[in-house]
Amino acid sequence: MLKKLAIFSFVLFLFSAPQQVFAQSNVLILNIEKLFADSKAGKSMISQVQKKQEAIKSQRDKAQKELSDKVQKLDSQKTMMAPDALQAKADELKLEEIAKNQELQQELRKIDAGLAAARAEILKSLSPILKDIMTEKSAIAILERSAVLIGSPDVDITDIATKRLDGVLSSVKVEAPAK
Repeated sequence: MLKKLAIFSFVLFLFSAPQQVFAQSNVLILNIEKLFADSKAGKSMISQVQKKQEAIKSQRDKAQKELSDKVQKLDSQKTMMAPDALQAKADELKLEEIAKNQELQQELRKIDAGLAAARAEILKSLSPILKDIMTEKSAIAILERSAVLIGSPDVDITDIATKRLDGVLSSVKVEAPAK
């Protein structure tokens, strides 16, 4: 009987030990996408990207309209043109379309590079803030919200981090880094 009690106590100790270690550890949660959406710098970044994307869409629409007009004009002239000249003009229009598409793709890549640089700037400013919060809360780690299946709202530091980031960084410039 004493032996069974000792074994039971030992097993109980084994199962309770990890819980004690876990209870002492403090893991925090940060929703980085919410931080980007809610912070002043994140809103600034998103606004600039949207404006740049709208400008590219406008350029694309204008280029498509111009190309469509040129195709219609060529179509109306096809009875007056030699087949070789018609084909040459059609090829020229196709090359013009390809060149414009490449130009617009390059502009989109610049926006993506600028977005990445702006995000990096925000994260650089956020890093010391997160370290301070970890120290204040005696945390051992901060996990991205998307990596957490279930978590208590008490350990979510997104709002605190957003407020502190707003005090340090109110805007960022979305520009492609110089090469």
